[in-house]
Amino acid sequence: MTEAKLGPRAGNRPMKKSVLTLLLIALATVPSLATVGLWMAAPRVKEGALPVSYKFIGVPTSEYYARPADSREPLDDPRLEITNIGDGPISNFNVVLNKSHEIRDPQLVLEPQQSVTYRLKRFYSRAGIPFVPELGPVTHVRIFAKQADQSRASIHQAVALQDGSASETKRP
Repeated sequence: MTEAKLGPRAGNRPMKKSVLTLLLIALATVPSLATVGLWMAAPRVKEGALPVSYKFIGVPTSEYYARPADSREPLDDPRLEITNIGDGPISNFNVVLNKSHEIRDPQLVLEPQQSVTYRLKRFYSRAGIPFVPELGPVTHVRIFAKQADQSRASIHQAVALQDGSASETKRP
């Protein structure tokens, strides 16, 4: 009389090595192929140019930063003014200075030809450190916003200190 097999593999036929190899190859390649296929089939995301002009007000010249930090006089409230030069409203602002200090303004809706002014001392890093314009110049600015068609747009540029007290950039 034959004894019935007991255990978790009772009644199952053993798997051949070739079938197991094919299953392992499929397990390794199918997710990668699916990811590549979805990436190729998905529409490309592009971020448009934000129709704003910005101007730094009360920002010192390069001579100010050439002096030692302890001999620099305090600045009189330096600011960044952003103007909507586009045809539609812009909202959900995120402005980043020097790639580290930012200010978010999600409730602001800037209509065409309207301006908003941000004090440079109100920009903070992720660690909570405020931007101190007396210690270092603004070298880079990046402005993100949502346009009327709900698409995101941005500008990011290096900022050069000018001989005057303000620098301005206009972008279409």
